[in-house]
Amino acid sequence: MRDQSGLGRADPPIVVFQHSRSRSAETAREIFRGFSGGALTVVGYAGCDTLADARRTHIARTISCCWTHWRRRFVGFGRTKGSPLCEERIARIAQLYRIEAEIRGRDAETRAAVRQTLSKPIANALRN
Repeated sequence: MRDQSGLGRADPPIVVFQHSRSRSAETAREIFRGFSGGALTVVGYAGCDTLADARRTHIARTISCCWTHWRRRFVGFGRTKGSPLCEERIARIAQLYRIEAEIRGRDAETRAAVRQTLSKPIANALRN
């Protein structure tokens, strides 16, 4: 699927949707068998974590998870544990969503600049 909306350029990246009954690491590896690209944005299921492990895939890749799926981990844990840390993480991710809503439809250079200025500090804080 190619979606040009919001990208501000004529040559958008390709998005591939692959359905499987399993979320296993083996399924994730099978889907990307033969893929030689370096960067992947994947759902936040643990099976996708193996795609970044060069010992298992023999390919060095940069993996980023979809914020929505990553956020769900905090929502689920927060519901069962009542964690203030989870609430704080969810609030930071909401900040990222607001920034993305503001820059949607802007050209790629503008989006990159805003993300470096506004989103990067929030993402870095999420890592700590």
